[in-house]
Amino acid sequence: MAKGFNRLPVFAGVLLLSVLLAACSSNVPGTSGPIDIDLPQASATPGFTPAETPEATPSTTEDGSASPMPEASSTPQATSSIDASTITGTEDIKDEQKLTYAEYRALNSDVVGWIKIKDTNVDYPIVQSHDNEEYLTLTPTLVESKAGSIFVDSHTSLSRKYAVIHGHNMSKSKIMFAQLTNYGNRAFYDSHRTFELTIGDTTYTYKVFAVYTVDVGDVKNAKYMMFDYPSDPAFAAYMNDTLAPLSIFPVDTTIGPDDYVISLSTCSHNGSGYNKNRFVVHAVRQ
Repeated sequence: MAKGFNRLPVFAGVLLLSVLLAACSSNVPGTSGPIDIDLPQASATPGFTPAETPEATPSTTEDGSASPMPEASSTPQATSSIDASTITGTEDIKDEQKLTYAEYRALNSDVVGWIKIKDTNVDYPIVQSHDNEEYLTLTPTLVESKAGSIFVDSHTSLSRKYAVIHGHNMSKSKIMFAQLTNYGNRAFYDSHRTFELTIGDTTYTYKVFAVYTVDVGDVKNAKYMMFDYPSDPAFAAYMNDTLAPLSIFPVDTTIGPDDYVISLSTCSHNGSGYNKNRFVVHAVRQ
């Protein structure tokens, strides 16, 4: 089945909304430079506040071809009645029964990969939408849930040299990216330096090289949300000179121009719910 299953009842509403909003779409912010990126303020959603970056220039994939940015689905988008701003991460939510990777892909064309970190509950399909809102409150099977999905930031793709994967920190139920914060413990970090990431039909091993907590109350401070670079050497320099030094543990890995890097990002907690910090893990493909 295609991604559009169970969406036809909302098609008319989506079409009407698109007409009403059309008049607001003519004013687009100007683009910024490739390194000194100027990102707008965060939204009110506590779970994630991914930056709205200028339209990206396609980067180079492994076979040397251009990597196009993900396109919006031509089918009506699934909707959720859950207000993402009400998610605290302290909800007691059970994981939905998992399907196989093949089953998820057959049900939803937005399923683009799978992530597995040993000795944790991080063992999930990865989805990607045309925006960073849809999967805040929808599972990969398009069921409403405050746990949402593990998803790729819409301003990049897993085929590019650099991508960010988001997930809710469901601290009470220990699902989604809650146990990603285990990397803040040195013993866990040392014994779990690698994890598996499947992209399409290929499974890769990634090595963690930096972890840290960052204050992103002002999205301009989210340095890991930089996606576009003037060259591969500039990309490597940014990883080594800007992101790696943020790590709470010594960095023993140097990123090269030909490397592929993934960042895993989740929210931090203040005891009763999300605060404005993010816990970030950087890893390079082996």
